[in-house]
Amino acid sequence: MRLLPLLMLVGCVFSSGQSAPDPAAPVAHLVGCWRSVGPEGDRFSVAYAAPQAGLVLGTTRHLRPDGSTSDEQERFEVGADGRLGVISRVDGVERDRFVFETAKSSANHAVFTRVGEGWPAWLGYGRDGDTLRLELGGDGRVMTMELGAVPCG
Repeated sequence: MRLLPLLMLVGCVFSSGQSAPDPAAPVAHLVGCWRSVGPEGDRFSVAYAAPQAGLVLGTTRHLRPDGSTSDEQERFEVGADGRLGVISRVDGVERDRFVFETAKSSANHAVFTRVGEGWPAWLGYGRDGDTLRLELGGDGRVMTMELGAVPCG
């Protein structure tokens, strides 16, 4: 019984203090492994790791029908400007940064806008159940790829 007041005090401290939200929460719906086969036989394997310390890492392997491959790594994290962003590296070449747009996003759809000029002007990462939808858009064009959930490993 002597510990009860102490446990109640500790419980109040932990329950009243709110932890800061994970800055990577807007892309937590991406976590998992995904695959797709394009209409021309291109195969895509995509994986996103669970958020850790405000960081989400993703990888994409694109296998073309001729046997050549392309690899992309994505890094979702808060930049020096304090905004969640994504930078990808395709076959070792770093691409432009895109920043998260709260007003254009929802719980299972994150939209990022390019910092700078070029196409695509924006990226969309949406999930509906076991389907992941990746979108690239700008200049009146939108490209969409749907991937299905697969076991990781």
